[in-house]
Amino acid sequence: MKVIYGRREYIGGVVQKVADLHIHTIASDGSYRPEEAVKIAKKMKISAIAICDHDSVDGIEPALEAGKLYRVKVIPAVEMCYEEGPTGAHIVGYFIDWRNATLKEALREIQQGRFRRIRDIVDRLSEIGIEITLADVLAEAAEGSVLTRPHVARAMVKRGYVKSESEAFEKYLIYGRPAYVNRYQLPLGEIMRLIRNSGGVPVLAHPKYQDAIKFVPYLVELGLKGIEVYHPDHTPKEVARFKKIAKKYGLIEIGGSDAHGAERPIGTVTVPYEIVERLEKARPEMI
Repeated sequence: MKVIYGRREYIGGVVQKVADLHIHTIASDGSYRPEEAVKIAKKMKISAIAICDHDSVDGIEPALEAGKLYRVKVIPAVEMCYEEGPTGAHIVGYFIDWRNATLKEALREIQQGRFRRIRDIVDRLSEIGIEITLADVLAEAAEGSVLTRPHVARAMVKRGYVKSESEAFEKYLIYGRPAYVNRYQLPLGEIMRLIRNSGGVPVLAHPKYQDAIKFVPYLVELGLKGIEVYHPDHTPKEVARFKKIAKKYGLIEIGGSDAHGAERPIGTVTVPYEIVERLEKARPEMI
């Protein structure tokens, strides 16, 4: 399978449809409004996108409405994460029923836990002489969006404590650094159950991070259907490794830009539209 990196592919003179299956909006830590993401996809001739906000489905409805207007297929999705110290796994559920009451209640609890975590991170930073406030962090997030560590990092940049978000993470916010705080989370099994019970297809996102690959055998037992092989941060060597893992376990090879904004825009990585069709066919049968 040929993967398209930010461009359209012509085969036999015919333009092939492509998809970007990993996009974040202002509903979590992205800078795109949902309808803006769809409009950009249309402009780039991307036929399908997945809205994959962290622990939030608030961006899905406006994206779906924009998708009807611009004739772009919008896949409702959500990204949920699990951490074990320095290791962890991010699971994206594609084609979820984003109105599912059980899923929405679980996400609400996680969002509340995220708020408490950010409050505690701000307190930890204050203890080491970095004076940002919760209001500073809230100012970096859209109203009603899920608070995340990138919002803290942006506030630190704006206050002049670090030069970049990556510096904020490396020095203060990742596991083992002085302002790291454990987050409220669900067990991996519960995350997988929530996704599948809401009609979704669970996929392991950006497996190069947090030694996520170690969880693959267990996740496959729980119903994992895909792995994000193609990602802007994956090297050719890593792509080859993840392709082998996908083949070993019969997983769909997913790809997407993990777009958050200008620094990593929509369409950086796209995959053939047939991946969308395979994901849709992999949806669990709902009784």
